[in-house]
Amino acid sequence: MEEPTETGFAAPAGSHAHHVATAALPGGCLLVATAFDELIEVWDGNTGHVLHTFDTREMVWSVAWAVLPDGDRWLAAGVQGGEVQVFDGVTGQLRWTAQDNYYVVKSARWMPLPCGRVLLACGGDGVSIRDGRTGAALHTMPIPRHLVSSVAWAAPPGGRLLLAAADVGGHVRIWDGHTAELLNIFAASAESVRSIDLAVTPDGECRLVTAADDGAVKVWHCLSGRHVMTFAGHRAPVKAVTMAVLPDGRLLGASTGKDRTVRVWDGRSGAELAQVADGGVFAEAVQWVEARTGDLVLAVAAGSGEQGPARLVRMALGPPATITGPAGDRSPGRSGP
Repeated sequence: MEEPTETGFAAPAGSHAHHVATAALPGGCLLVATAFDELIEVWDGNTGHVLHTFDTREMVWSVAWAVLPDGDRWLAAGVQGGEVQVFDGVTGQLRWTAQDNYYVVKSARWMPLPCGRVLLACGGDGVSIRDGRTGAALHTMPIPRHLVSSVAWAAPPGGRLLLAAADVGGHVRIWDGHTAELLNIFAASAESVRSIDLAVTPDGECRLVTAADDGAVKVWHCLSGRHVMTFAGHRAPVKAVTMAVLPDGRLLGASTGKDRTVRVWDGRSGAELAQVADGGVFAEAVQWVEARTGDLVLAVAAGSGEQGPARLVRMALGPPATITGPAGDRSPGRSGP
C-alpha cells in the first residue's frame, strides 16, 4: 500500500462536521455529505464545491448515502427526536420522513437488494427496518435498557441478509435481515460500543468490527460471536470504525478515537499500517469508499479543522478493491448497489 495522499475541502467559514457519508458515482465523482448541529451539506468530493444544504430542524446524529440501481441518489439523516429524513441527493427534495422512535436515530444504513427494493435500518431506542422508498416500517426490534449506537448490513453468499446492531451497554445483536429473527447476541465490551461495521470476505465469511470506549477495536466472527483479533493502537475511547475487503482477501480497517488519531490497520493481523494527520481536531467519523479509479478513499469527519469539515485520504491499492462500507459505495459484499 502506497503512502496516502490527502484532499481537504475549501469549506465556508464556520463549517463543521460531526458525521460524514461518501458515495462514489460513475465518472469518478465523489459525493460527500457532512452534518453538524441541524445542517447537512452535500459536497462535490472532487472540487470541494457545496451542492446542497439541508436544514433538518433537529440535531443530526447520522447520515447515509444510497446510490440505487436506477441512478437515484438518496441521503438519509437520523435526527434528535427520533425522526428519519430522506432527501433526493440530486435535487435536494425531501422524499419522505418517518417517526422512527421518540428519542434519537443514532445510526442509519441503507441496503439495496438485487430485486430492486431498498431497505433502511435505523437504530435508536431499538432497531427498525424500513422500506427505503416509502419509509414504511417492515420490522421493529426493541432493545431493552440501552440506546443503539450503530447498525450495519451484510449480504453473504446464498441470498442471506444480516443486520447487526451495537448498544451503549456493550452488546451486539445479529438478526436475519429478511425475517428479523434474532440469530445471536454477545458482549463485545464491558463499556459502550460506539461503532460497528461488517465485511464479507472472498470466501464468504462475515466479519464484524467493533469500536468501544475501552479503546479497543475488535474483529469478530459475525454469526458465532467468536473473537478473532484486537487492534490496540488507540489510547483513548474509539469513536468510529470502518472496514474494507481487498481483492486478495486482506481486511483493511480504519478507526478514529479521542486520542485525536485516525489509524489504518490490517484487519487480520492487527498491524498498524498508517496514521492520518488529525489536523489538530477530534475526528468523529470515518468511512471507506472505493473511487471509480480503483483507489480506496477514507472519508474523515474533521470537526472544524483548518482543512475544512471533512477530508478525503486516497490510498492507491492497484486493482479495484471490493468495499464493504455503507450503501452507495460499490459494496457488492454487503450494502452497495
